[in-house]
Amino acid sequence: MKRFFKTLFWLVFLGAAGVGVYYYFFYKPPQLAALSAIPEDAILIVETSEPVGSFRRVQETAIWRHLLTHPWFAETNRELNALDSLIQANRQLADLLDGRPIAMSLHLTGPADYDMLYLADLKSGSSVSVLEDILHPLLATFTDNVTSQTYHDVRILKVYDAGQRSTLHIAILGNLLTLSYSPKLMYAAIDQQRTPYFERLPGMTRLREKTARGGILTCYIHHSRVPLFLALFAPQQQGLITDVSALLDFTGMYLEVKDDQIHLNGYTYIHDSLPGYFVDILHSGNGRLAAPAVVPNRVALYTSLQFADYLSFYERMTARFSGNPEATEYLKMLESLEKWFRIDLKRDFVSWIGGEIALVHTVGPEGKPEPCVVIHTRSIDEARAGMQRMEKQIRRRSPVKFKTRNYKKYEINYLHIKGFFKLFLGKLLSGFEYPYYTYVDDCVVFALSEAALEQWIDDYEQRNTLERNPLFRQMRDRLDSKGNVFIYAEMKHLFPLMRQWLDADSWQLWVENEPWFRSFPSLGLWLGGAGQYFESKIVLSFDPWEDRAPADLREQQVSFTADTAFTVLYPSGTPQEKVVYRAGKLHGSYRSYYPNGNTREMGAYREGQRVGKWYFYNRKGKLQEEKQYEETAAVLARNPAADTSRIH
Repeated sequence: MKRFFKTLFWLVFLGAAGVGVYYYFFYKPPQLAALSAIPEDAILIVETSEPVGSFRRVQETAIWRHLLTHPWFAETNRELNALDSLIQANRQLADLLDGRPIAMSLHLTGPADYDMLYLADLKSGSSVSVLEDILHPLLATFTDNVTSQTYHDVRILKVYDAGQRSTLHIAILGNLLTLSYSPKLMYAAIDQQRTPYFERLPGMTRLREKTARGGILTCYIHHSRVPLFLALFAPQQQGLITDVSALLDFTGMYLEVKDDQIHLNGYTYIHDSLPGYFVDILHSGNGRLAAPAVVPNRVALYTSLQFADYLSFYERMTARFSGNPEATEYLKMLESLEKWFRIDLKRDFVSWIGGEIALVHTVGPEGKPEPCVVIHTRSIDEARAGMQRMEKQIRRRSPVKFKTRNYKKYEINYLHIKGFFKLFLGKLLSGFEYPYYTYVDDCVVFALSEAALEQWIDDYEQRNTLERNPLFRQMRDRLDSKGNVFIYAEMKHLFPLMRQWLDADSWQLWVENEPWFRSFPSLGLWLGGAGQYFESKIVLSFDPWEDRAPADLREQQVSFTADTAFTVLYPSGTPQEKVVYRAGKLHGSYRSYYPNGNTREMGAYREGQRVGKWYFYNRKGKLQEEKQYEETAAVLARNPAADTSRIH
């Protein structure tokens, strides 16, 4: 990302050249909008018509001031302030750039790589031939590493940065100043501007009209391109991401930043021509949140589907299956199941489902994710009666294991039919092969273990529920309790669970930036049906988080008469150091770790001084250096504190 801000500096210099041309030449090339040259494989597009004014508005917020404690944001702020000063010092340059659209797009450029394309609409006064004549000498004043090439009659200047070992490619397409560090993206932009893609899409045109309310910037998500990109960071979740993305078309949202929240508002269009859950949900009416009254407060991730009438949704879904060979087989399987067990699934299961089905990830006793499903009912008595009818028939007609036991005043049931629950909502709940379930208030709760349900019951009886969580209530009020999709994430619980879903490198970055992630304690996403599209909202709450991990023991005034072992932890809970103290000084074996768990240093201390042989490793766990300190290993061998088995 640092390269992006250097790119902005080049943009300023090139714009300055355009000002001179404006006052001496009258040729006006055909006008191209900023989106016209963005290749059709864009994953994310961001545009703003007032880049300078937008940045000033962000700088005034408490969120930005807090982010400046991060080294990357601090450097970014310095570069942007320098850019702002340069623009204000040149009035003609400010006039040229003021109100000029700038667009950025994100693309995959290889199996495991991605890059950005930047476009600035310089509008009138940008004579291509003259600008090309002065670009080379202008750039040459800053570096000697400027070359050029021609692609489809378009001249591309290439500026090599030896320090970054990267090459910035610059071209002018009509009135568009186009820049990228990827030659592949530059060639694609040149090809695309001849036959613009995004400008001609009806969905994108509608989104741009609806999101033209202002805000700091506007972003567009091209959902069909999202799965491959997210698979770079969370490959385990690619299946679900692919299924959901296939049903969505584009999301467009405008960004607003306040002192205590980041807010995005906009719309999501779906593929009306493609059958899918979101089409059925959209046309089933908005429902209300009900499950938070029974969901435990220790929620990491809460994903809710809401319906004005679930039966209507179910009927639309089954009607859609007609003519689909795969779906026809599914319906035949359901019919066979009903005949064999002599049950009526619509009467005994579907009919009592109320306005919400939620997939909930809580933090289990050992800190592991504990997924559960909550179904809000029209009537808990109807739900119990329907489930009991199915239980009775299943017991009669098959040797399937079915057991019930009591916990406090609640029944915990176990139905051993593989994939039974998956029959009703497909891949969204594919992990629930052998569900345990119980009845809590007006909801049926399904889980993977009895212990999980017992904990739910305890939390409910102790009134430790999500409904009573101030963070959740605040998020619900900022969004809307009535809609079709509601997602809530609470960072203090979500943070450790991310290790289960991210690859090693992404998890390492996650841990290293924990204080800044934790400064956004909750996140909410809401979709509500509005005709042929979903109204969409995203909110991130902000509350500065201070590192509450144990301080480095070497900086504390500790004094112990006996050897005492300590483990110092990172904020994530993973070990940072394992040390032994005697009389307030490091004395004994020592080991430190990177946030990813690999050893950083290993050796021993004697009365606060390093002694014997020490080993130093890189982040990947490879030994980089061995160093012998003055004291001998024989001295340490007599030191009982050197026994690493005492460190815990």
